[in-house]
Amino acid sequence: MIIKEIYILQHKFNIMVKKFRYFSFSYIYLSINEIESILASLYREKILTHKYLMYKNKFNTDLFYIETPLKGGRHLWKAAFYTPKIINKPDNVVMFTNLEDGGITLANRIVIEGKSSHITFSVSNTDEGKNSFTYRDYQRQERVVMTLKDSGKWIFFERGSKLWFENELFYKKKKITERFNSKILLEYCNTIGLDIINIDFWESNNDALFLEELDKNRD
Repeated sequence: MIIKEIYILQHKFNIMVKKFRYFSFSYIYLSINEIESILASLYREKILTHKYLMYKNKFNTDLFYIETPLKGGRHLWKAAFYTPKIINKPDNVVMFTNLEDGGITLANRIVIEGKSSHITFSVSNTDEGKNSFTYRDYQRQERVVMTLKDSGKWIFFERGSKLWFENELFYKKKKITERFNSKILLEYCNTIGLDIINIDFWESNNDALFLEELDKNRD
């Protein structure tokens, strides 16, 4: 029975995380109802003029992208807000978008309006990809940690005061790719209660809140 359970968990890991080459999401310390109210206010005119649509539906990552999000911001974007099955805090929400940066600008606007905070994680499943997390609160306090490869050279970058879930011993390692990588990001996620390799993180007992761009003319 134990062997079977291990196999099932490994299978779930493969289909839910390994299917991405790169993905981002934000963990926002607000409820679905609070976020819905904020979005209705921020996008009121654009919703009324049918440039944006806000609705509720079942969450599925395949609605956003396969493997990696499109680069740049010329495509029509959409975001979903949902509470994962495994999170026992209904006042905390995950935001998933089809944007390469995870929609961090939108997350920033939401927490400023809601007087709260968010952490945006970007995770790479390749040896050459960028890994990062960004914390931001409504008072514009910020913490950023990342590694990325630029012009063939690995760069480690950090800014802001260390957060409670971080392990600074990683950042002292000589090899840059060992200072911060996807495994460390997974550890940080687990520390704050986000088991992202569990399929229940990517599913919700309730419909997600969607905000979708319908018109490329954003003026």
